[in-house]
Amino acid sequence: MATDLEGMNPAQPIRFVSIEETTNWVQRNLPGAVVLRFNSIQGNHYPMAVRLPDGRERVIHFLQVNKSQIPYSPNPEVIKKGPYPEPPMLYLHENAAPGEYFELGQWKAQKEVKLYADSKRGPASVAIIHVGEVVEALHSDMRTVPGLFVLAQPWSCAAGNHTHQPGETLYIYDYGSEGSYYFWCEGRIEFGFDPDYSKDRLGHYTREPNSEWWVQIRTHPGVIGWTDDPTSFVGRTLEDKEYEHLK
Repeated sequence: MATDLEGMNPAQPIRFVSIEETTNWVQRNLPGAVVLRFNSIQGNHYPMAVRLPDGRERVIHFLQVNKSQIPYSPNPEVIKKGPYPEPPMLYLHENAAPGEYFELGQWKAQKEVKLYADSKRGPASVAIIHVGEVVEALHSDMRTVPGLFVLAQPWSCAAGNHTHQPGETLYIYDYGSEGSYYFWCEGRIEFGFDPDYSKDRLGHYTREPNSEWWVQIRTHPGVIGWTDDPTSFVGRTLEDKEYEHLK
């Protein structure tokens, strides 16, 4: 288990070679933690904000270095990379939701739901929505730490020019529809990866995607906030039994 000080001091960051090693470090040293933000600043300095299982938030400081600058070999689970930008370790997919037939607009709460000032789940809620309360859903985002999918057979991205070979690892992001996911393809996010598209096993996950669904909501009194519990409302899809009663 990581100590309280390990990586917390920007002057004493945790060194790494491959970006993938940072998420492996969190999984190994902070079990159950959720990555909230991960962006490079000042070149090779990578602060990572995480939420611990007890709800506290911490910032872990990482420093990317060359192999010659670090006294150990990189994690064996290194992803093969081409001449493209690094895939995001936390992908914010705006105006998105899991699955088909999603609807913003009027929703009705099926249980008590807390609203937060932003989609980072701050220490205090800005409002509590009660059972039966009708609200307006304004905006929907997906926040995803990518899954890692190791190919067992050749596979080509329809929007790219490269054929991925067995043993290569793909970054898989949030679920879209019809069994398919968003994924990283030659320097950009594309849609259409279906791990079950072939009767033969395409490959396997070494880590599945970890997505959070955040929706911005306005209450009847006019309070605006965010929730990561949108499934506690009806009105999200045209198939909701009570949808017509919300109009």
